[in-house]
Amino acid sequence: MKKLLFFLLLVHFSLFSQDEKRLALVIGNANYEKGELKNPVNDARLIASALDSLNFEVILKENLTTRDEMYSAIKEFGKKRPNYDVAFVYYAGHGIQIDGENYLLPTKAIFEDEFDVTNNGFSVQNIMKFLTSETDKINILVLDACRDNPFESSWNTTRNIGKGGGITKIEAPTGSLIAFSTGYGKTAPDGEGENSIYSLSLYKNMLIENIQISQVFNNVRKEVWELTSKKQRPIEETQLIGEPFYLKPLTFEKELKIIDEIIDSEEGDYLRGIELVTEILNYEPNNKAVLVKAGYLYLYLEKYDKAIDYANKVIEIDNSYMLAYHLKGLAHYVSNEKDKALEYFTTAIEVAPDFDEAYNIRGDFYDEENKLELALADYQKALELNPNEKGHYFKIALMYQELNQFDNAISFYKQYLDKFGPDEVVYRNIGFYYQYDIKDYKKAIEYYNLSLKTNANYDLSYVNLALSYIEIGEKNKALENIAKAIELKPEVDEYYVYRGEFYKNEKQWELALADFQKALELNPDENDHYFQIAYIYQMLNQFDNAISFYIQFLDKVG
Repeated sequence: MKKLLFFLLLVHFSLFSQDEKRLALVIGNANYEKGELKNPVNDARLIASALDSLNFEVILKENLTTRDEMYSAIKEFGKKRPNYDVAFVYYAGHGIQIDGENYLLPTKAIFEDEFDVTNNGFSVQNIMKFLTSETDKINILVLDACRDNPFESSWNTTRNIGKGGGITKIEAPTGSLIAFSTGYGKTAPDGEGENSIYSLSLYKNMLIENIQISQVFNNVRKEVWELTSKKQRPIEETQLIGEPFYLKPLTFEKELKIIDEIIDSEEGDYLRGIELVTEILNYEPNNKAVLVKAGYLYLYLEKYDKAIDYANKVIEIDNSYMLAYHLKGLAHYVSNEKDKALEYFTTAIEVAPDFDEAYNIRGDFYDEENKLELALADYQKALELNPNEKGHYFKIALMYQELNQFDNAISFYKQYLDKFGPDEVVYRNIGFYYQYDIKDYKKAIEYYNLSLKTNANYDLSYVNLALSYIEIGEKNKALENIAKAIELKPEVDEYYVYRGEFYKNEKQWELALADFQKALELNPDENDHYFQIAYIYQMLNQFDNAISFYIQFLDKVG
C-alpha cells in the first residue's frame, strides 16, 4: 500500500473527559470546642482526593473556625461557579436544625442557645443560592453532617442535626442533587476508624467507571444500610435534568492505547483498530478525535473514500476541527490529488490559525513536494506560534540544509541547544553538517564528541567520528572508534566493512580479509562483500581463492 510520506499528526489524550469544567468545594470541620469529632477532616480529604482524580478543581477547607471563614469559603466557590459546568459541594462536620432551617457549624463559635446557632452558624440556604442560580448546569450537594445536637450537656461523636430529630428536608432545585448521609430525623455514627462509613462508601462508588450519578448514591445507600445493620439509610433529593451525568465516564484507555500503537506502526493490525474505534463510537458516536482516528486507519487500509467520509462527519459536528481537514488532505494526497490535498491543508490553517501544527502539516506537504522555501515559511510560522516545540527547530534546520544554507541550519540547532540544553541528536546533526556538507572535519569531531558525552552508547556517532579522524589523518583514533561501534553493534556488517576498508588502505590484508569475511557472514546478500574478499585474496597472491570469490560475485550480479 502507499505509505504516508510525511508527518502523521496523532492525538494522544483522554477522549472521554466530557469536556465540562468541574468545580468542587470540600469542607471538613472536626476540632470543635465541644463535641470534637475525629473523622470529618479525614473524610473531607478522602472525598477531595476522589474529586481531584475526577478532574474537579478542588477547594479544600479544614476546620473553619467562624461563620465569616465559612462565608469566605462559600464566596470563593460562588465567584468561580458561573465558569464551571459541574459543581460538587461536600460538607462533613456538625450541623443544626433550627425552625426547619439547617445550619453548618464552624469549630470555634459559641453555641449556648438557638439564637447563637442562627447568628453564628452558616445557613445551608447560602449554599443553595449558588445551586438555584445555575439550574441549567449540574449541582451536587452532599451533607455528611448528621451529628449530635450541641445543646446537649456533652457532645457525643455522632452526627446529628437537631435534638432528637436529624436533618430537615431540603427541596432540590432544578438541575441539582442533594444527598444526606442519613435519613431525615436520624443520626449517623462518626465512624470507628479514620473515616465514616458513609464517606468510605461514597469515595469508592464515585470512582467506579461508567455509572450514572444517581446510581452512585443508590450504591452508597445500599452499602451503608447493610454495613450499619439497617441503622443508617442515606437519602437523596434529585432534580437533575438533561443527559445522564457520569462522574467517571468510560475512558477506553486500554483500547485507545492499542489504537494509537496500531496507527503509529508501519504494519499494524488495522482491521483490529477499526473494530476498537467502532466499539468506542457505539458508546460516543460524535467523538471527534475517535472519528479522526478511524479515518487514519482507513487511510492505512487504502480506503480513501471511507477516510474522507469520517473527516466529513467530524466537520458536520465541528467545522473548526483542524484534524478533520488534515485527514481529508492526507486522503487526497495519497490518492495523488495534490491540489485538493493542499486545499485542505490550507483550510486547516484557516480554521486554526493559531495552532502551530496546522502550519507544520502544510510544511510537511511542501517538503515532500520539494517546495523548500514554502516549507521553510510554514515551519517558521509554526515556530513563531510555539517556540517551545523542539521539532520546529529541527525542521527549519533541515530545510536550510536542503537549501545549502548550512550556516542557518547550524544556527537553528544552536538556538535549540541554548533553549533546551544538551541533546545528542542535535550535536550529531551539527557534526554531520560539518563532516559532509562543510568538510570541516575538526568541527565535526568536536560535535560528535559532544554527542557521545550525552549518549556514549550510540554506535553511529563512533562511526562518523572514525571517518572524520581518517580525513585528518589520525588513523589510530579512527581505528579506536570503529572498534567501539563494532563492540556496540557486532551484528552490523557495514561496520566491519568500514574497518576492513581502513585495513585495506593500510595494506594490512589479513586483518582486512577477516573483517570482510565477517561482513559476508552477517550479510551474504551483499554483493560487494564477495568482490572485496576476492580483491584481498588477489593482494595476498591466493589466486584460486580470489577467482572463486570473483565467480561467486558474478553469479550474484550476472
